[in-house]
Amino acid sequence: RARLTTDETKAIELLKQSAALDAAATAPLIELSRVYTKTGDRPAAIEALEKVLALKPDTSIAHYRLASLYRAIGQHEKASSHMAAFQKLQ
Repeated sequence: RARLTTDETKAIELLKQSAALDAAATAPLIELSRVYTKTGDRPAAIEALEKVLALKPDTSIAHYRLASLYRAIGQHEKASSHMAAFQKLQ
């Protein structure tokens, strides 16, 4: 995992706060997953995207990004499942 810059650390904290303020909001979680992916924290990125899908199962970007993340860590069955869900939503 890459060492976080000060800006990345601040972004993560602010996005976590934003998500906590509105438990139904998915945008902060999607952005949080992007920052985690950029910094190499795939498990945290996956967790954020799974929370998005728990709130809104038809969020195509979450399925697409999860497909990519699961493929990157070798979980091909999960990757295929999320890619199929993404394609169905298109």
